[in-house]
Amino acid sequence: MTADGDTPHEPGSHSFKHVFTPKHVGSLEDYYILEGVLGEGSFGTILKGRAKDGPTFCMKDEGNCAEDEEVEAPLRAIKTVSSDVKPYRFEREVMIQRELDHPNVAKLYEVFKDKIKFYLVLELCTGGELFERIVEAGGAFSEGMGARYVTQLLHAVNYLHNHHFVHRDLKPENLLLQNKAEDAPLKVIDFGCARSFTPGQAMTTGIGTPLYLAPQVLFGSYNEKCDIWSCGAITYVLLSGVAPFMGPDENAIYERIKSGSFDFDEMEDITEEAMDIITQMLTMDPDVRPSAKTLLDHAWLGCHSAEGGSGFTKDIILRLRAFKAASQFKKVALSLAAQLERDEDIQELQSTFITLDTDSSGSLTYTEIADGLTSHGVSLPSDLSELLSAVDTDGSGSIDYTEFIASTLTRRQYLREEVLWASFRTFDLDGDGKISREEFAQVVAMSDKEDIAKIFEEADLNGDDQIDFQELCCMMRKAN
Repeated sequence: MTADGDTPHEPGSHSFKHVFTPKHVGSLEDYYILEGVLGEGSFGTILKGRAKDGPTFCMKDEGNCAEDEEVEAPLRAIKTVSSDVKPYRFEREVMIQRELDHPNVAKLYEVFKDKIKFYLVLELCTGGELFERIVEAGGAFSEGMGARYVTQLLHAVNYLHNHHFVHRDLKPENLLLQNKAEDAPLKVIDFGCARSFTPGQAMTTGIGTPLYLAPQVLFGSYNEKCDIWSCGAITYVLLSGVAPFMGPDENAIYERIKSGSFDFDEMEDITEEAMDIITQMLTMDPDVRPSAKTLLDHAWLGCHSAEGGSGFTKDIILRLRAFKAASQFKKVALSLAAQLERDEDIQELQSTFITLDTDSSGSLTYTEIADGLTSHGVSLPSDLSELLSAVDTDGSGSIDYTEFIASTLTRRQYLREEVLWASFRTFDLDGDGKISREEFAQVVAMSDKEDIAKIFEEADLNGDDQIDFQELCCMMRKAN
């Protein structure tokens, strides 16, 4: 055990990084049917697309099909980026977003590049922009609803900053709702302005949207707490319907931001707690401006914390045992399935993860899991450390979001037709209906070629050096 009570995990020879973001060279339309335009961005268009249909098949645990069923692939948002944009900016955006693994950050699934444009295939959030919800609410949210969204935003920002990424363009238009439900989760999008940062080292590039810029960005020397200032401006907008620093033109807005002068005249009956958290986030001195982690403990958020939630997974130990007993190929495929699952289908698992993540870091320590299970009346097995070590597939010493979801999915969830087909498509880079050894090695981030070969052979049931769709389904149906 380590000093903080966790069991260290040494990466084993079969450890793999659960980042599955294949890059394709060629036409997007070879893989996707485009179904319209969702919006326009500063660097290109956002399209709606659906992956081209897979084969007909039927999923039965026994493998016997009464009749075939058609797979309908899920819809995706496809961000197009003009080739006029410097390639390094596109590559940086891809590099950052493929590293992010958090329930309040939109997922990146695939990347395409042709002679004209770059394309990012992203999670489609059908609930619209947060700004649209403000309009629907009559121009401003109640404090309870506002606090719900601010909590999720700060969770995402805390995760980003813990991993040394700064967004630099947080605004209501870059905050989407996953679906149309009233309690739909918030998703941070658009990492085109994001970058990695080194603590203590200032950034100097002037970037972002005027109404939400921190004064230090205008002064030309700032750190990651520019995101906190943006969160403060967003919170003000959520509760009032207007930005805290308004002006007749851009220069006037900048002068007001530089002065840091704002008031609460636009808000009726706002509580002292709400004014306090906004004031803290809009503190001029970034050394005094609190971190996202500190703000998550603020009384205003605590007063309006959601009650109940979507439940807690009580049979978690049984699910962890099933994952531990699975073949290595199945663990890889389950990790990919977890990345492809829709939020609507895994609400209870998401709620369990968030409940266990008591420090709001976006990952779970072994101690957090043990304490959380105990507090929910789940008896801890003597081999809990071994179970969690098996779940920690990248050997990081903690359980990331995708690792947790992968290890707790039910058979009903991961054997759904669209999940299996989407998983297969991710490995089948050239779209020929077969997964070759080379394609599998390219998608799975493992350094040991022998380990990759062994995992591949687990699913290559007929030994033809290829995995077809039926072989993948067969491996996923196998009892652990």
